Order: sequence, then C-alpha cells, then structure tokens
Amino acid sequence: MNSPDKGYNFSKITEKAGAGAVGVIYENEDVALPFPLEDAGIFVDPGGNEKIKTHSNHHRAAWREQEITDKSGNTYFVITTKGVGYLYPETYTSKKDDYRGHSSQKEISMHKSKEYGWGYNVLGLFDRRNLAPLIENAREMEASGMRCEKIVGAMEMKKFIINGEVNDISQLRLYLLAEAEEADLSEKVKADLTCFEPVQIVRLSREAMRIKDFCESGNAEKEIMLKKTLANLNRENESAGKAERYDFNDKESIKSYLKDFFAQAGKNLAILHNEGKIMCFLNSGNITLSLAEVVDLDSLIHLTGDKLILSPLITPDMESGLPKGYVKDARDEIYALKMLLKSFEEILTIREEERNIFLTRYMKSYLSVSDRKKLEKLKIDAEILKKIVSDFAEKMILKNESARRLKYLD
Repeated sequence: MNSPDKGYNFSKITEKAGAGAVGVIYENEDVALPFPLEDAGIFVDPGGNEKIKTHSNHHRAAWREQEITDKSGNTYFVITTKGVGYLYPETYTSKKDDYRGHSSQKEISMHKSKEYGWGYNVLGLFDRRNLAPLIENAREMEASGMRCEKIVGAMEMKKFIINGEVNDISQLRLYLLAEAEEADLSEKVKADLTCFEPVQIVRLSREAMRIKDFCESGNAEKEIMLKKTLANLNRENESAGKAERYDFNDKESIKSYLKDFFAQAGKNLAILHNEGKIMCFLNSGNITLSLAEVVDLDSLIHLTGDKLILSPLITPDMESGLPKGYVKDARDEIYALKMLLKSFEEILTIREEERNIFLTRYMKSYLSVSDRKKLEKLKIDAEILKKIVSDFAEKMILKNESARRLKYLD
C-alpha cells in the first residue's frame, strides 16, 4: 500500500538560484493565477522550506490546493507543477520499458525508453519537445467538451537543484551524460542529451488523486479522498449554478456520484473517437476522481491529417479492423472503471442491478456523443466501434470480468 505523502521538501527555484533561474515561455490568457507564474517553479531540495503535496504514484509532480475559476467559468481546485524532480523512485515502474526504479536514485535520473522517439526518458523532468503537443492537446480536448486538465503556463529551466546544490543547464547535461554512460546507452542518446531542454509545466485540475491512487489506498485514506472530491464537486456545481449535491454520509448519493462518473467517462471516450485522437494511456493513472477528469494529455496522438503520428496504435486491430489505439483506449478506460467499482465495493454494497445502471449511463452517454459523420470521415466503422465499446463495458462493468488481452496494450 502506498503512502500518500512521504514529506518531500522543495525550494522555489528563483529563491534558491536567483532571479532568471526560470523563464516563462507560455502563459494561458484564459487563466489569471493569484501569483506570478515563476512562483510555481519549485524543485525537490532536502534543505528546502516549501512543503507541497505529493503522492507516491506521482513521480515528477507536486501541487497546491487552491480554488481558481478561469475566464470561461470553469472551476479548478489543484495547481500542479510538473517536472519538480524524481519523486518516490522506489515505486516507479515502466512496463513498456521493463524498467523499475529504486530508492537509491537521485533527484534526476534516466533510463532507455521506447515511449519517446529520442530513445530515453529523463526521470523527474519534462522534455521541452512534449510541451507544444501538450498545450495544443489540452486546448483541443477542452474545446471538444472533454473534462480534462488545463495547462496554464510553462517555464524553461536554466538552473537546477541536484543534491541540494544549484547547477546550470550545462552541468545538468554533463550529469545526464554520466548517467547515460553508466547505463550503457547508445551514442545517439548521448548526442541528443547534449541538447536536452527541460521545462516545468503548471496546470489546473479539479483533483490530483486518480483512480489508481484511490484503489491502492486503505479505507481511511479512501474516505479522506472521497470527502474532499465530493466537497469540491459540490463547490463546482454551486459556482456553475447546478443543483446536484453529493453527500458522503448518504450511500445513495455516493452512487449518484458514480453514475455521473460513468456518464462523463463515456462522453470523454466518445470525444476522443470523434476527434480522431488516441490517448494511449487512458488508464487508472490518468483519470482523476473528479468525474473522470483526464490528465497527462501529452501522450495524445492524431489518427489523420498533418498531425498524424506514425505509431503501431494507428494500425488496424486484427480482430476488429479498427485502429489499435481506439480499441486500447476503450479497454483501458473501462478496465479503470472496473477497478473503481471493485474498490468502492469495499465501502458500500453495489448490487447487480446497480452495475447495470452504471453500464447504461456509460453507454448512453457514449452513444449520445458519438458522431457517425465524424467517424465516417475518419474511415471508422461506427457499428463495429459501438460493439467493441459495448462488449468491453458489458464484460467489465456489468459482469466484473476481465476482457481479452491486447498484445499491444503496454
């Protein structure tokens, strides 16, 4: 069972390393933060005096809880800085890269990776090459109606804190080259590291805790998470003039929350399919407790057009003929919902007829948003797609069974 907070210390980079240690390269005009963006520039530091929330499933992010409403009227409750150093290395795993972290690793580390075209992943930092796609993906998905994160700013990092000492970008690159030598990485990787540019991302979300965090917690921690989530949803509904209120002490009200969660999840998946997008990791680690809110959209790839990204996930699934990523996203999301229900069964009784209601809410929402004309333009067979989603949902939500294994899942 993971500890929700190990108690890391952080320093503001500008206070530790001086003005100009970070430089703002993007600010979202739809959001007015209550502080200068540079103040969100923090880095893990044993001698730091900033105590900021972390969790053992979140390996490069820390957050503050503060209510912020953007100019479009959306209310958020969490301000996260991503790229703050490598946290909880002992719980880090990458199935795709067959890599597992260990407790002796430092604030910044790296490993060989298949996920990125450049062949490596710097743990604790955010690669600048992923910034522009993340900003655009988040903007497009929000505009399409997805409940998702909002990127409010980004900063280039000119100074870093390693072992409590301030280092500049050239020293960081030398440090990473030494790590690459020790890991026996390729000359191509080493050459790329000489130009490595990290940035910090600042984002808003309604909740920091994801389905995975909830499922791996004890009942006492679950209660704390759920109470806070429901309270924030009530505050969000109040701000939006909506009547719905959730009551933690009323089990029927908690089930109403689950019904709304499943409905929003169905909508999110349909939006991805309509827009020709593949999330790649629409799983329990990227769906928050705030009604299926989706985060970490830098992994999104495009199926067609000038934004097409060549990936095995755009190739046809042998069984259905649909893009593999469409099948994977459906399976991943619905499996996450299966996990969520299983975890809720530890704190309340869920009858078969209620599972059927959750299934109905999910599919009704998915089908009401699914756009046959858009799918036809993408050369996606809407009927086959509907059957794939429906079969996964019936098997995992209603029957609580596992779905067929996808060889390209990880």
